[in-house]
Amino acid sequence: MMRENKTISNTVCESQSKSSQVQEKLLQHIKQYSFYTVFDYVCVQIETDCFSETDRPFAETIANIITEVLILPDDAPVRISGAEHLAKNVALIYLNIKHEHVEGVISRFRQAEYKIKRLKTYIRTALYNSYFESEADSENFLSRFIRR
Repeated sequence: MMRENKTISNTVCESQSKSSQVQEKLLQHIKQYSFYTVFDYVCVQIETDCFSETDRPFAETIANIITEVLILPDDAPVRISGAEHLAKNVALIYLNIKHEHVEGVISRFRQAEYKIKRLKTYIRTALYNSYFESEADSENFLSRFIRR
């Protein structure tokens, strides 16, 4: 049994490693295209056409911000939560951003009860964090109904 678990574990690690390699190749491939070609790709990735008429312009603004990060040089600094990150690392996270992440960013932006001074930096950080927080948000939402 222990041997089977180790084999499964190795297989999972290998597939995760291959997945990250695929994403890195995709990112390098993306950098060869114009801003507008990459923008079109991002619009499909986050399904901008599925947003309501009122949300679509904001979703397209977010697509522009994602596009900008995807085409930055790998070693360009990108500020996330007040810290400098390499553009490549942020871009690899942004390649995983989906429609529901963008919906959450739009929702949280509208709920902010304070003036947001650096909009692009705020949205970059919100997008980055949305990827890491989406599963926890789902768990939190579901746990409220399970406890009742």
